[in-house]
Amino acid sequence: MHRVKGPYHELVVEKPMAIEKGEDVVPYAREYNRLLEKHIRAYPDQWFWMHKRWKLTPVKKIIVLDDGKKGHLKQSLAVFRQIKRYREDEGFSQENTQLDVVPVRFKSTAARVIFNSQSPFFTSRCQGCLKCLKRALDAESYEALATRYADVVISCGSALSAVNKMMKIENYARNVAVLDPGFLNRGKFDLVVLPRHDVPGKRLKEDNTIVTELAPNLIRPDELAPFREETGASGGFPGKFRMGLLLGGDNPRFTFGEGLLSSLARNVHQACEQLDGYLYMTTSRRTSDQAESLMKGAFKRHPRCGMFVSGREDRDEHTVERILAESDVVIVSGESISMVSEAVSSGKPVLVFMPDKKTARVTKYERFVDGLAAKKYIRRVKPEEIPDEIGRILEKKTAFTAVDDDKRIYEKMYKLF
Repeated sequence: MHRVKGPYHELVVEKPMAIEKGEDVVPYAREYNRLLEKHIRAYPDQWFWMHKRWKLTPVKKIIVLDDGKKGHLKQSLAVFRQIKRYREDEGFSQENTQLDVVPVRFKSTAARVIFNSQSPFFTSRCQGCLKCLKRALDAESYEALATRYADVVISCGSALSAVNKMMKIENYARNVAVLDPGFLNRGKFDLVVLPRHDVPGKRLKEDNTIVTELAPNLIRPDELAPFREETGASGGFPGKFRMGLLLGGDNPRFTFGEGLLSSLARNVHQACEQLDGYLYMTTSRRTSDQAESLMKGAFKRHPRCGMFVSGREDRDEHTVERILAESDVVIVSGESISMVSEAVSSGKPVLVFMPDKKTARVTKYERFVDGLAAKKYIRRVKPEEIPDEIGRILEKKTAFTAVDDDKRIYEKMYKLF
């Protein structure tokens, strides 16, 4: 039916097609589409299809929203990895699951707060209208999102939960939130991946929620071998014991005091000497100038230091993987949930020490570390306990349990497809 003028329309009836029982329908489907195309080309301005016509295409487009935080992006990509694995197990090729990472930048903090406060009121009526999104985002981010199609939208952190919801509505897509998107938004996502430390209460039983032990990450034991091979067998110290040290930085709840760092350096040196071992170490971008200077002086030119990387100067995005690949035991500071999660995911024995506290309250970082320790995923230690604890590990007197968060996420992938 074509609109001719005003309320007047022209109805065109094409030659009927009669399909006999058992006859191949493909030629008829092609003829139908040929006729449809003929009318669309004659009246392209009148062609408007409200729903997904090609629902059975094997290609699925996955958009990951990037808020600029490296840790958040890695957590989103960890979920994408399980989506890709699920699709491959369903018989689709790797090319049929396409990833598009889109940086999202707000015009200002105020624009972000206003947009997020409006998100509980987003409904299907918002489809086709992106005015709110345009007012909130900078021009480049808005253009990138407005011109992309998605079957699944993934974001990490509450800052992008509203953008995620808007893109879900606009594309009739499925969506995933990593970390708690907030009480009013949890039911608006097809899947919510919540690390246990981020669970808002013990009665969280929503069917769309996946509770993981760790923060989702990209570290897998079977994928570390190539990083070790790049530096040669045993990193140039064949047959020697090697430990990794991942040092974080100050945050509102913890600080790295001089006394703590001196004790850490002294006991790591002692462990290396006692076990005839070598150290591989990196600081982070959050490490203070004072802590960076102290640790650099203690380790960088020490004969038993196989690698020292300053987090602020590091341009290699795989430094952590290289250290984990080289290490027989990993020591990590407990104020960094992402670093602890990566260390545990490596499959190596992990010792976690806590920095100096600034508050008397029990923090989520301590709950996270103590929860892992209770299930024997890690050992929580003080710096002075490091040499003896490593000795027990090497003597196989300390048992560690493997974490299988990937399985938890994978088992819920059916909700997206």
